[in-house]
Amino acid sequence: MAGRLTLALAAVGLTGCSTDDAEQLHSEPADVDSITEAAFPADGAVDFVTYADQLSVFSVVAERRQERGGVEADDLPRLVTIRIERNLWLGPRADSGAVLAEGDEVEFAAWGPVRATDDDTIRFGEPLLAVGERYVGGLLMSTGSFGIYPGSVAASNGESVTLGEDGWMFAVGRDDATATIERLVEEVDAAAPDPRIAHTGITSDAFFALDPWERVLAIARTTSTDPGV
Repeated sequence: MAGRLTLALAAVGLTGCSTDDAEQLHSEPADVDSITEAAFPADGAVDFVTYADQLSVFSVVAERRQERGGVEADDLPRLVTIRIERNLWLGPRADSGAVLAEGDEVEFAAWGPVRATDDDTIRFGEPLLAVGERYVGGLLMSTGSFGIYPGSVAASNGESVTLGEDGWMFAVGRDDATATIERLVEEVDAAAPDPRIAHTGITSDAFFALDPWERVLAIARTTSTDPGV
């Protein structure tokens, strides 16, 4: 499911967070109806290097299922905890605290299959993140919370990625359903940010200092005829 996908971001729990923060995070279930949602472009590596903060190998170490009335058990949103095993690519905000270091853990909302009203199953661009499994994927911090970059996650053995049924934003692996991590990193390294940055009226450094969602809005303004955008 390529294209513009919905990314759900939730409160974050980092290794090294304060005791008070950790207690609040684990004692108060997230209100999934108030999770910040933002549509990020997921059409290729150009979008990725324009908005994402990092590409990493990570493992899922824990999960907490959230209760939501009227939704089947397998379709519940979850809070998953991932551990960064290896960083493959870091964006311009690497020194700003927006990037997770190797060994860091973070908890965020992750959606598996979500049923639409007509009972069709919709997936939001990443596999169901399973505890004990390893993945390669993009991460970003937006509106103060970490989350998965849509369309950028695939199961991995640490050396290659295996694509499932979900959308995949990169060119590598689309034809043969597998790709080495080395080839994926080469594609990301070779990608140049969106050329429309030059038309935003701000410098490249100022653009990449923005929150990723503010970057989306800045790019949208370059092509929008609506003065309110």
